[in-house]
Amino acid sequence: SALAAGFDGVEIHGANGYLLDQFLQDSTNKRTDDYGGPIENRARLMLEVTEAVVGVWGASRVGIRLSPLNPNNDIADSDPKGTFGYVARELAKLKLAYVHVLEDVKTPAGDEVTSTIKAACGAPVVANFGYTLETAQAAIAEPRRSVHRYGPRCLDPRRHGIDVTSGSVAEISLPTHGDLVDDLLHPGRAAFHLSHDAH
Repeated sequence: SALAAGFDGVEIHGANGYLLDQFLQDSTNKRTDDYGGPIENRARLMLEVTEAVVGVWGASRVGIRLSPLNPNNDIADSDPKGTFGYVARELAKLKLAYVHVLEDVKTPAGDEVTSTIKAACGAPVVANFGYTLETAQAAIAEPRRSVHRYGPRCLDPRRHGIDVTSGSVAEISLPTHGDLVDDLLHPGRAAFHLSHDAH
């Protein structure tokens, strides 16, 4: 298992129209049993899986990924703010290391849902989708996000002036919440793969 192999933590994939997301959102969940219908039922599988993972790893080593407005795999919800607000409130009881939100940064609705999650989840929110260093720094100054995740735009952190030798993250001072997020926010040099000419 990942734990036996020495991994630092795990992120539960509850996003992008995959299984947990299909149970959660009402465009795909048409069940009539205890896992369908009202939000308390539709969120049941995601919360049960999260509780089980926390039982193995401990809450400080577990995060979860959500994508409230991502239409991947033709998924949608009639009330994303209500649905993901409920999930965030329930996740707060588990005291996770972080909540990773793939957000729609181009719409007010996306900001509203992310704000709802941030206010309710009791953990740092890792925001993700189309950020540059500049837009991420501006967004971190707002209360709804704690840290940002970069993909292709920042494969080499030196391109954006990030000093990987000091362990800083774009010189942004961020709150920590548990061991896993502390590792993410204050990585050592070994956290980055650098070419030999950077040494």
